[in-house]
Amino acid sequence: MKKTQCCLLVLIVCIIQSCGTNYPNYVSPLESTAFHYYDIPLQTDSIKTATYISGTISLGSSLESNDFIYSFQANIHRSHNLGMIQTYYGAGITAGSFRFDQFDSYIPYPSTNYHGIPPKFFGAYGINGGINVVFNFGSFEWRAIGIEGAAYNEFGGYLNYRKSAPDSTSSVRETNSFTKSVGGTTDLLWKKRRGTVFGYKMAIGGFFIADKNFNGIENYQRPMYFSNTLHLTKGNITAFWQFNIGSYTSAFQMGINYKLGTKK
Repeated sequence: MKKTQCCLLVLIVCIIQSCGTNYPNYVSPLESTAFHYYDIPLQTDSIKTATYISGTISLGSSLESNDFIYSFQANIHRSHNLGMIQTYYGAGITAGSFRFDQFDSYIPYPSTNYHGIPPKFFGAYGINGGINVVFNFGSFEWRAIGIEGAAYNEFGGYLNYRKSAPDSTSSVRETNSFTKSVGGTTDLLWKKRRGTVFGYKMAIGGFFIADKNFNGIENYQRPMYFSNTLHLTKGNITAFWQFNIGSYTSAFQMGINYKLGTKK
């Protein structure tokens, strides 16, 4: 309960701080889309090692503006169930678009016409991984303490735009192409009699950005993220629905993990 209250407090602080300005934020879209759900076999499954492929659709926006971010991600990951320890590691690619929308109706420099800026493509490739300490109670499994991390290299027109935009037109402007992050997780899973597994995962974490790549007129807060995920597994397929809120961006994600090989 104390951990949940702490996470909620951090989330509220992030939202309040982000609402303190009317300037747009030019940050990496990976801060709200890089993390999604990676499946791992249950401790009670006969198969302890599995390979998954996954596809994820992300829809998001900056917290300060009416812009729109959408992307598609494809990943492959390998997972291991080692008794009380579970791990996964993998790699993925991302392709998406950042669309500017009506910034000039909110910010105090009407001479800047964001309506005339075309959508900016962004892409990324990188690696991800995690480790959990897990406790099993029969039909209930608690991946109590987990750590997740990712490192992605971004490219494309939106990154180039962030590098060239002046500081005076943005609250925060990130110019880094390499995004590194780490977070803590907890995951609750219930297995039904017919084999269906329902779960809820919560995560909170942050990003590592050098000072020289973190610019803007209000660049005093490093980005963080808080995510909530519902996931449902039947056979080889795990569907998930995830909502991410960060210091500067938010996103809704939905996708599927498909386990290669046998069902159990």
